[in-house]
Amino acid sequence: MSDVPDQPSPNRGDVAHFLTRLGISLVPGVGGAGVELFNALITPPVVIRRNEWLSKFLEELNKRVSNLEDVVENPQFVTAFLQALPMAVRTHQQEKRDALRNAVLNVALSQAPEETR
Repeated sequence: MSDVPDQPSPNRGDVAHFLTRLGISLVPGVGGAGVELFNALITPPVVIRRNEWLSKFLEELNKRVSNLEDVVENPQFVTAFLQALPMAVRTHQQEKRDALRNAVLNVALSQAPEETR
């Protein structure tokens, strides 16, 4: 088993975003600045997916945990969070993203099954 995480698979939105950036960069005189402006105005789909997952996760965590300092200092929580976030970004399936969020929340609440699972 490799320690290098898989990269997110590009979807149609990611490809369209890339091709648009590429097209803008080819315009003489405005290419570089145009790409930067495009990136500032249009968020790549994978970033949107990450932000949605984080937003829902933090909302749930704030509802369920009274002392966030204890949670963020818990090495099991940190490990679970750092493993779940890239996996949540790599999948388009909402059910998987929800399961990952719930698994990390269970670690934060000390209700998780054995550590290796």
